Amino acid sequence: MPPRVWHDTSTQTDAEVFLHAFNVLIQTDEHASGKLISMGIWNLESLAHDRDYGVKLVQPEPLRHLLLLARTNVGWQIRQGAARVIGSSLWNNLEAMEAVKGSHLITTLVEILKAEKHTGVRASLIFAMSAAASVEDEMKEFMDSNGSQFLRDIFQKDEPEVKAKCATFVQDNLLWNRNLVRVDEELSRWCQIFQESLYQGTADIAAPKILESL
Repeated sequence: MPPRVWHDTSTQTDAEVFLHAFNVLIQTDEHASGKLISMGIWNLESLAHDRDYGVKLVQPEPLRHLLLLARTNVGWQIRQGAARVIGSSLWNNLEAMEAVKGSHLITTLVEILKAEKHTGVRASLIFAMSAAASVEDEMKEFMDSNGSQFLRDIFQKDEPEVKAKCATFVQDNLLWNRNLVRVDEELSRWCQIFQESLYQGTADIAAPKILESL
C-alpha cells in the first residue's frame, strides 16, 4: 500500500481526505492533469483498501471515471494509479465485488490493456483484472473472451514485472476456477510456458512468482 500523501500531523481525517479525493475524481475527464488529480488518485489508492471506501469507489459513476483515466489520461502515473485504485477496491472485498457484477469490468480492463504501452501501467491493469476475476461471472467472461490466451501472449513477450503479474493472475484465479470450461486446458498451457521461461532464462525477477504458481 502506498504511503498517504497527507502527513501524520494533518488535521484532516481519513473521511475528509477521501471525500475531497472522491470529488476530484468525479469531476475529472480524459484531459485531467496536475497536482490535484495526482494527489487525489494517490490518496484514493491508499484508502481503497478500506472496505467501505472500496465499495464506494466501484459504484458505476466513480468506476466510469477511473476507467476513463486508466484508458485515456496522458500521464502514465495517473493511468497506473487509476488501475491500482480499481484493483485495491476489489481485493478481498466481497461487497465491492458484488457491486461490479454484470458490469463487464474485466472485458473493459482487457481492452484497455491491449492498447497500453507502458510496462508499469500494464502490470497494474493485470492486478486490477486479477481482483475483478475473483467474481465468478467476471472470470467466466474472461475465459469466454479468450482472455487467458491474450495474457499468455503478453507473458511471452513482455517485461518481467508484467510476467510476474500474469503468474499471480494464474495462481489467484485459474487454479480456483477449474470448474469452468477450458480452464484445465489453459492451466496446462500456462505450465508449459512457465517452464520454458525458466529454462530459457527469460523469467528474470519474475522467477520466484512463476515457481510459486507452478
